[in-house]
Amino acid sequence: MLPRQHGLLGAMLESDAPQRTADIRQDRRFRGWWPAAHPSMSSFLGVPILSGGAVVAGAFYLTDKEDADEFSDADQELIETFASHAALALALACTSARAS
Repeated sequence: MLPRQHGLLGAMLESDAPQRTADIRQDRRFRGWWPAAHPSMSSFLGVPILSGGAVVAGAFYLTDKEDADEFSDADQELIETFASHAALALALACTSARAS
């Protein structure tokens, strides 16, 4: 079972679509920081880990790109590749565990 999340992080568990914004605080799903000591973030890139079109293990979340105001198409493509590799590794691990 995936963890329950709210706001933009929760959206990552409910959709197969990557999410990218220059300022997470401006997204309509933003719910504020919890706990209060949470570091402030602005740029955001989230890519779900998918298998068969469904979220299987959460998502990769990145914030505050260094040396840029926001994440690029190339950044998103790279993280989507990582997410695909993670999904494949999880599928292989599950297959191996069942065979044991």
